[in-house]
Amino acid sequence: MSYLSDGAMDKLYALCPKTLKNLDEDAASLADEIISKYNKEEVKSAERLIFHAITTVSKYLLTERAEDNELDALLIYFENLFIDTGENPIEALIGVFTYYLLSKPHFDSYRHLISSYVFDEIDLGEAA
Repeated sequence: MSYLSDGAMDKLYALCPKTLKNLDEDAASLADEIISKYNKEEVKSAERLIFHAITTVSKYLLTERAEDNELDALLIYFENLFIDTGENPIEALIGVFTYYLLSKPHFDSYRHLISSYVFDEIDLGEAA
């Protein structure tokens, strides 16, 4: 299940191929980290799961596994896309990588929570 449009995925693959390859390789360990943090929550909710996913992906994008030149290219794309809209291009960048990771099979048992949250929110990937 993908939370991003085909166009958004095409753009992501075109601008960030190495980062996506690394994210695919690290998806299992990132999913374990997110799910572990979520399972420690007293109150379970879609918002808490998404919070941990966003936080984990944000930190991941600051590591050497994320290619700076690729992230810069995607950020420039979002900056141009969102001129005069009030949308935050950095949030969009983090959002598309978070949605990409959450679409992985590691999150299948949480799919109902993720889908209920994502489909109630604006799809940043759709805008891409």
